[in-house]
Amino acid sequence: MRLISYVEAGGAQVAAVNHRGDWVDLHAADRDLPASMPDLLALGPDGLRRAATAARLGQPMDRTGKKLLAPVPRPEKIFCIGLNYADHARETGKEPPPEPVVFCKFATAVRADGDSIVLPRLSNRVDYDAELVAIIGVGGRHIPQAKA
Repeated sequence: MRLISYVEAGGAQVAAVNHRGDWVDLHAADRDLPASMPDLLALGPDGLRRAATAARLGQPMDRTGKKLLAPVPRPEKIFCIGLNYADHARETGKEPPPEPVVFCKFATAVRADGDSIVLPRLSNRVDYDAELVAIIGVGGRHIPQAKA
C-alpha cells in the first residue's frame, strides 16, 4: 500500500493510492482513522491494516486542486547516509568510506512535490541525488544484521 500526504482546505491529509492509481482519503473511508500521516503511523501495524482495508473499500477522491506533500510533512528525525555507494563517492573525487557517513537534516529541509529548494547564500548550486526514505514505526535496538 502506498500512502501519501496532500493538502486539503483544512491542512495536511492522508490518503492511500489504490491498485488503480486512485487516491482514497483514508479518514473519509474510515472515520476512526486519523486524518494525518503522523497520527496514522502512530497507530502502528493495526492502524496500517485498517488503512489497507479503507484503501480497498473506500471511494476514489477528486484530486482536483490537491497538492501532493512529502509523505511525512514534518518528520521528527531525518538521518542521512552520505557517500552511500561507490559510484557516488567516486564522482565526488573520494574513495568510498569504510563506514557509513551519517548526518542529520532538519525537518525544514523536507519539500513537497514541485516546491522550490531554497539555497543558503553561500551555496551556488544544488547537488542532485536520488533518495530512499524508510519510515521506522516500531522501535528496535541491537537488531541482528540478518533481520535488519
